Amino acid sequence: MCYRRGVFWGMFFESLEGMTDVPMPSMDIFRPYVPDVAGFIEKGDRPGQSCLCTGKIRHKGKSTLVDAYNYLKTLVPEHQWGEIKVTMISPSWYHLRYKDGQAFPKDVYPTDEAYFEDVAKAFQAELDILYDAGVRNIQIDDPLFACKFERTGTSAFIGLLPEYSSSLSLSA
Repeated sequence: MCYRRGVFWGMFFESLEGMTDVPMPSMDIFRPYVPDVAGFIEKGDRPGQSCLCTGKIRHKGKSTLVDAYNYLKTLVPEHQWGEIKVTMISPSWYHLRYKDGQAFPKDVYPTDEAYFEDVAKAFQAELDILYDAGVRNIQIDDPLFACKFERTGTSAFIGLLPEYSSSLSLSA
């Protein structure tokens, strides 16, 4: 197996206008009960990288996943290209990890709904680019809302379910 990415879900958010890569972010921005964050805390560690919204989110028109897909096509016969699976990050990943008020500046997006509207547009643009490149099999990796919370913060998470659900309701 050949693995050519730094993380399994690619660099979708990092490639968007309005998103900024943050090396060694402060733990103060994270919800400590989210599973991956809780795992870091339990080990006395912290995420080495994160990505924050710093402006209006917009897709730049180039996918970070097409090159990986094209490379994988060189490894399998053409009749199997439709079986190649591309993994993408969940649209809610960088929102759910952060405490209220940390996922985006309020002067850029006044509400979660406004933030997710632009995330959904960028996600749809990415899916369109991937489809045009021939990708027919996409897996959304690590959608955090699929986990069961047993720590403080469950009610805050439950309150965000409509936004997370609608961020995945992308039309074809």
